[in-house]
Amino acid sequence: MSSKKPHFSLLVLSMSAALFLSLAWPPLPFVFLLFFAMVPLLLIELVTERFRLPAWTCFLYIYLALVTWHVSTTYWIYKTTVTGGVLIHLINPLLLTIPWLFFRWVKRRVGPVTGYVGLVSAWLALEYFHHSWQFAFPFMTLGNGLSRYPQLVQFYEYTGVLGGSLWILIVNISVFIVIKKAFVGQEVLFSRIPARSWLVPLACMVIPASGSLLLFYSYEEKGVPVEVVAIHPNTDCYDVKYASDPGDLVKRYLALTFREITPNTDYVIWPETAITDAGWLENLRQDRLIKRIKDTLAVYPKSKLITGAILYERYNERPAPEALPHVQYSSASKVWYYTYNAALQLGGGNTIPVRTKKQLVPVEETIPYVREFSVLRNVVSSLGGFSFSTRKVNNNVFTSANGNIGVTPMICYETLFGTSAAEYVNKGSDLLFILLNEGWYKDRTGAAQFMHYACLRAIENRRSIARSSNDGVSCFINQRGELLQTVSEYKPTAIKQTLRANSRKTLYTYFGDYIGVVAIFSTAIILVIALWYRVRGKKPETLLGKQ
Repeated sequence: MSSKKPHFSLLVLSMSAALFLSLAWPPLPFVFLLFFAMVPLLLIELVTERFRLPAWTCFLYIYLALVTWHVSTTYWIYKTTVTGGVLIHLINPLLLTIPWLFFRWVKRRVGPVTGYVGLVSAWLALEYFHHSWQFAFPFMTLGNGLSRYPQLVQFYEYTGVLGGSLWILIVNISVFIVIKKAFVGQEVLFSRIPARSWLVPLACMVIPASGSLLLFYSYEEKGVPVEVVAIHPNTDCYDVKYASDPGDLVKRYLALTFREITPNTDYVIWPETAITDAGWLENLRQDRLIKRIKDTLAVYPKSKLITGAILYERYNERPAPEALPHVQYSSASKVWYYTYNAALQLGGGNTIPVRTKKQLVPVEETIPYVREFSVLRNVVSSLGGFSFSTRKVNNNVFTSANGNIGVTPMICYETLFGTSAAEYVNKGSDLLFILLNEGWYKDRTGAAQFMHYACLRAIENRRSIARSSNDGVSCFINQRGELLQTVSEYKPTAIKQTLRANSRKTLYTYFGDYIGVVAIFSTAIILVIALWYRVRGKKPETLLGKQ
């Protein structure tokens, strides 16, 4: 690295980071690479500083690494939408460069120690923010990368997924601090690194992993047994599902249900939008398909069916509907209406609990900040041709036949949001059900990633999970995040499992993503400190060596 413009070395570092992050990401098994994957990015910042290269050079190579990582791990998005994929793969990495630029600026103003803290705080604050705005895409949250090995992340019941991100960042920085000792001017001499220097990174990696393994093997399932049946219809989303008569689809679902249902079955789960047209919300009890399903399953009075459905609700409010996003007009019925991606519970009794999807897929299911980005309506086609709305009044927890068990059906994209699952558990959910389509991307990689992420929701709240996927992966997950039974076959089937309905709450259930809140305040404090150093003209600290 003796050239005046070491761009080849910077390119190698950039591609190394992308390679490590990609190989470490689920469903691939090389998770250990996550603990070194950010080191090349830290080296990019170090090299650009040592060679006095401008900040945009640092930004460019880090951005290149992050874009490559995103594309290589979520390439399947392009099978759903090219426009949406391009937006995600350009915007998300762009946001993730902000902590690195903040790190570089703070390090120059204050010093390396504060810079490292600023990097961690800003990264965690950004991940926290990225769970809450309308362009939310928390798919690439660092802590998700550990989801393939639930044995390593049992501490998520205390920290949530941001605890995993924190762990990964700390280990990477501790490894970098050791490697940094090899850099003398513009030369690299690894012989200068004492062997004992690796004790700190090793401890940072081993101690949390050991504690997690202890929790994993000592944890015992809690709660009463509940028998659950989940169907796996394997219905093509493009050519069959939305082109078929809804009655024919229901007939198929009922046939699959009767393969596994017993008099002891408490719940049956059908996938997202299984009922492709459930009619008007206010007329739900009179809908012929709903009545047919209830009549057919009446021979099993103990069983409750939870199914995905597309529902419509008339708009009867003010202001004028033309001024509101996601309100559509039916020329046939001459009414304005909302369209919902919903979940219903059918069984004994006249009431039909309804829950509408809260977190909609940006661009695909809903246009974020629709007034500002209305142009996207013309360039992006929605999934199945629907533009969905959210509903202010929502029934988040359904109850069992005896009223003793609360369950929440989460719909597809919602499983990426740990705080949402915690919210439902706080409201009385003892089991979590996940309804999915998954046929849109015609790829098992995306389905496997969603499945592994669901394991984190189980650990965070110590709740068993049942997943019914139309064309991806249907499975059951226990309270330790273990996969009990999976099916991803290209043929219709059904699976059955006895799960435990747990009513106890975890620390994460009570406090949610508190790590993100702390990170926001920490970032603000570091920003003030850096500005104060600049105004006062103070020299940066030099702890841990040269800048």
